[in-house]
Amino acid sequence: KTALVSSLAQLAGHRLVRVNLSDQTDLMDLFGSDLPTASGGFAWCDAPFLQALRRGDWVLLDEINLASQSVLEGLNACLDHRAAVYIAELDREFSLAPGFRLFAAQNPLAQGGGRKGLPRSFVNRFTQVFMHELQPADLSAICQRVHVHAPKHTRTMVLQLNTLMHQTCARRAAFSAGAPWEFNLRDVGRLLDALRLRAAGRPGLAVDRLVDVLYVQRMRTLADRKHVRRLFAEAANRPLDAPPPALQLTSAAVQVGGAVLPRTTGGVSDASPHVPRLRALHSALPALEALATCVEMRWPAILVGSAGSGKTALVRWLAAAAGHRLVEFAMNSGVDTSEILGGFEQVDVQRHCTRLARLAQQKATAAPWGVLSERISRASHAAVRAVSDRSAL
Repeated sequence: KTALVSSLAQLAGHRLVRVNLSDQTDLMDLFGSDLPTASGGFAWCDAPFLQALRRGDWVLLDEINLASQSVLEGLNACLDHRAAVYIAELDREFSLAPGFRLFAAQNPLAQGGGRKGLPRSFVNRFTQVFMHELQPADLSAICQRVHVHAPKHTRTMVLQLNTLMHQTCARRAAFSAGAPWEFNLRDVGRLLDALRLRAAGRPGLAVDRLVDVLYVQRMRTLADRKHVRRLFAEAANRPLDAPPPALQLTSAAVQVGGAVLPRTTGGVSDASPHVPRLRALHSALPALEALATCVEMRWPAILVGSAGSGKTALVRWLAAAAGHRLVEFAMNSGVDTSEILGGFEQVDVQRHCTRLARLAQQKATAAPWGVLSERISRASHAAVRAVSDRSAL
C-alpha cells in the first residue's frame, strides 16, 4: 500500500509526506504547537501535516485505524466541503493548497495491535481501494528488478520457499506457536540483500545459513523448525545444509557461523566475564548467529523467549565481544517518545549559577596563589551570595 502511493507520487512529481499514526498521536503532532525559541520565548511551529497542507504536497496517513477519535475528528475538516483546518492557538484558518492530496492506509483488524474499526461517517469521506496480496509473479518481477545481483535460480528458490511458508500459515498446517506469522517481500528482500555481501567476498553468508537465520530460527518449537527444513527441501530439491555455527574470537573480529563483526576498542575488552561464559553455551550459538547477522546487516532484531532464557545476556555478550557500548532501556506501558527521543524541560538557571560559583570558589581556595587566591576566594564568596539571592539574579 505504502509503496504504491510512494511510486505514484514519484511518477507524478509530487513530494510525499508520510505520517505514521498510533493511539498516542494527537493533533499537535499533525498541526503543530508552540515551542521554545533560542531567544527564550515561544513561537508556533508547523507540524509536517500542516506544512504539507500549506505547500500542496501529498500526505499519506499510515495506520489510520490506530489513530484516536480526537485525531479523526480533527481531520474531518480537511475531508468535507470546508477543505480547511482551523488552528485555535493561532485563531487562523488554513485552506488546503490546490495540489494537496490525502491518502490513508490501514491493516486488517485481525492483526491486532490496538486496531479498531473506523466510524462509518469518516470512512465514507474516502474512496476505498482494496489491495490484494502480492502474487508470486509480482514478487518475481520485483526481485528481478531490484535484486539483479542474485542468480535467477536463487531468486526462484527463495520465492518458492516464501510462498510455501505463507501457504502453510494460511492453511494453519503448522507454525501455530507464536502465530500469527507473516512472510512477505520483506523476508525475501532481506535474504537477497545479504547475498550481496557474499558476492563481495563473504563466502560465509551462504543461502542455507541465511535461510536458517531468517526462517528456521524464527520458529518457536522444534517441530516447526523441522517443518521449515522440509519446505526448503521441497523448494530447493535438496536438504538444508546449515550445521551448528562455530564461534571464533580474534583481536580483529568475532565470527559466529557466517556472521562476522569487526571488533573495536571503544567497548568492553576481552576481560569481560560474559565472554568465557558464553563459549560453553553451544545451545545459544544459533540464536547468537542470527543476532550477529542482524547487526551486520543493520536489521532490527527482537529476541523472543521466556523470562530468564538469556535474551539480555546474549545482547550484552555480543556488544562486549564486538567492543560496542550497550545502552539498556527498560520499557513499560508508561514510556512515551519524549523519554526515548527527548523533549523540552524547564531549566533552573539559579541552580546552575550557584554550582558554577561554588566550583570557582573551590578551585580558588585550593590554588596556592597567595594574595591572588584570597581575592578570588572573596570574589567567589560574593558570587555565591549574589546568585543565592533571587532578586540579584
